[in-house]
Amino acid sequence: MRLLLYLIFFIALFPASTSAMSFRYAEQKCRQIYLENPPEIAVKYNYGDLKYDFSKTRDELAKINKEVLGVEKNNLRGLTSLEPNIKIEGLQLRGEGIDDAKFCVYPVKIEVSVAMNPIIYLDKSLKKGTCEYKVTLRHEYTHIDIGHTALNLLVKALNRQLPEFAATTAVRVMSPDEIADKAEKLNQDFQQKVLMLWQIFINTLNQQHELLDTPENYKRETSLCR
Repeated sequence: MRLLLYLIFFIALFPASTSAMSFRYAEQKCRQIYLENPPEIAVKYNYGDLKYDFSKTRDELAKINKEVLGVEKNNLRGLTSLEPNIKIEGLQLRGEGIDDAKFCVYPVKIEVSVAMNPIIYLDKSLKKGTCEYKVTLRHEYTHIDIGHTALNLLVKALNRQLPEFAATTAVRVMSPDEIADKAEKLNQDFQQKVLMLWQIFINTLNQQHELLDTPENYKRETSLCR
């Protein structure tokens, strides 16, 4: 998983008021500023170019499965690695003066990119065109379809929830001397929210793969070539 965060900070001073506002009123004012200036949201996604590797033995496939996917399985005829990854980049914050002692800090641009790097492996002993070859390849294509479906759902969830994540973690009232210290904390809190959603995606993806890779399904697929 790769994370990349850019912070660009702009200060736009409002005319100073003659008396300092209460903190509670300042929070309400800050939220109103955020609602009137919603951030630009960009969720980018890439299914990746599907690659094939039909040069591995079953022992080598078992080794890849353990090292890359963290699962120990033997006698594999095929294997799919999706390598999902996320990148949080381009988070921009703006500070606007509410009065002479308080600033409203809020995000104006959020970019999140999600992608996969899919690879299908087949046991090199499988002969192209045979029933076992076709059934195994079809099984691995199903894993690819599961990845695409899950990624589509993640993109929809990000588009729906990123504004809320920003509102609850990155819209804050602070004094001018707090901005430098607290801005990074806002970024970290926002990232944690996004990564929680990402972990739900990973867990759901793994569960869907496990539903396909059951002994019962393997037995059913094997019976197709008898």
